[in-house]
Amino acid sequence: MPLLSVITITYEDPAGLAATMRSLRALQSSGLSWEHVIVDSSPQANVRVLAERPTDWPLIHVEAGPEGIYHALNTGLELANGDLVWFLNGGDRLRDVEALKRVLAKLEASQLDLVCAGADLYRAGAFLYPFLPRRTFRESMLGTNAICHQGVIYRRTSIHRVGPFSTRYRIAGDYEFHLRCLIAGLDAACDFERIAEYDMDGISSTKWPLALDEFAQVLQDLRDQLPRSFHWQSRVASKLEVMRITAVKTVQGSLLGPALRPAWIAWNRQKAAKASNRMQARAATHAPAAPGEHLDTEARVRTFYDNEGWSESTTGVSTDAELWEDLRPVAQSYVTQCRLRICEHLPGSGERILDAASGPIQYPEYLEYSKHFASRVCVDISERALEQAQAKLGAAGEYVKCSLLDLPFPDDHFDAALSLHTIYHIERSQQATAVRELIRVTKPEKPIVIIYANPDRLIARAARLLSRAKGPAPIYYFAHPLSWWNQFEDQCSLEMFPWRSLAAQDSKRLIPNNMFGRRLLDLVERAERRFPSAATQLGAYPMIILMPKP
Repeated sequence: MPLLSVITITYEDPAGLAATMRSLRALQSSGLSWEHVIVDSSPQANVRVLAERPTDWPLIHVEAGPEGIYHALNTGLELANGDLVWFLNGGDRLRDVEALKRVLAKLEASQLDLVCAGADLYRAGAFLYPFLPRRTFRESMLGTNAICHQGVIYRRTSIHRVGPFSTRYRIAGDYEFHLRCLIAGLDAACDFERIAEYDMDGISSTKWPLALDEFAQVLQDLRDQLPRSFHWQSRVASKLEVMRITAVKTVQGSLLGPALRPAWIAWNRQKAAKASNRMQARAATHAPAAPGEHLDTEARVRTFYDNEGWSESTTGVSTDAELWEDLRPVAQSYVTQCRLRICEHLPGSGERILDAASGPIQYPEYLEYSKHFASRVCVDISERALEQAQAKLGAAGEYVKCSLLDLPFPDDHFDAALSLHTIYHIERSQQATAVRELIRVTKPEKPIVIIYANPDRLIARAARLLSRAKGPAPIYYFAHPLSWWNQFEDQCSLEMFPWRSLAAQDSKRLIPNNMFGRRLLDLVERAERRFPSAATQLGAYPMIILMPKP
């Protein structure tokens, strides 16, 4: 396990620092490699506390001035040597070392940039209730009650990509920092282990009017960098949070407050426990593979398609189409128009086009993609898929059985590349590798068209609010938030367009198979054309267009 740097900021609170250090003694016998960086703005007050530490305490101690907490956090980052970073300020405590080890193992196994875990909230030394992140990092950042930074483990190199904490804020600097992590497309995951105990007697928890003003200012400062949909959703969530806080404080200040306080705390604890159990069950469905297990994931996908996915069912269509396509007559026109949208982003001529994970070219519209190219190079891990593709393309195609993680082609080889519904079936930590392989083999200023999935599509959000969990998928599936794609802007220009707003399972459930349903789908298609940005952010499948830079 890499070195973990625990960074503690302390100011005139020797009792809080002592509590933090007592809790960290569990790390001494945990087998973890760690160091403790203390940025001390009141060194005279903490002389006794530091003198009582064990002799083998891995301490880095530095005195700091009165510039503020975010300047102190940046100082701690400059001194840290660890690959992983955890901010645990004076008064905050390690809750469970075994839970911490599991979170660290998850971060390393999936090579994540950060993991948002949970924390227990305390005020005046009394336990209130557990605080858990939401299902995804993006969801957790909506509103003001966003991320409890005591529950976040960061990869230090990822922090350097985003930049230091802003010192212009007194309270909302960590909120602004996490929004920049979202904008930068850091690979983040949420976990429902509770690793910390958070002391809520600090300024950010006790001075809500100032905190709310700063949260609003952060959103305004980053307005041009955030998706429009995120901006208004966050404003709505913030308003709801203000209403909740106002109601709670009103009740607490009333004569009934002392009598209702135990019931309120119990309700919050019960709600957190139910959320934890529900989200853990969902997370288990899409658990990431350990290092090296992407080969097993790929093997399972190949086995599924060789044995079932590309075999014809009794109705004469493939199992893949029956599972993941709306084959009803009502959807035919809409689906056809969605498939043909890809042609709008392909060049009018070229020598070779790469079809990455081509499958059997199973729909007639797919043949249109190579119409203006001399050759279509079909790559797939399924032997059966390539045999069926060859039966349709014949001499107009080339057929290569290989993994997208290691394409056997030279750099700058193709005039265009396609990858439809493939990347999200690759193990989450390996998806970026596959995308960069596509970038490598595609000529500069030539398009790479990728159909991906949007985990934050509108219907999925509604389903999560109703707590409707889906059953396990037949094959591996994991879709990153759309901000994840920003990481490729170092090599490519990036654009996103709506490919299809309704997933097949949604249209089959919501759209009737009659004239009224056809009219509804016509309206959906017009809305996608009229409002492409909103349709991309709220729809099921975005079309990612990458153009490699010269």
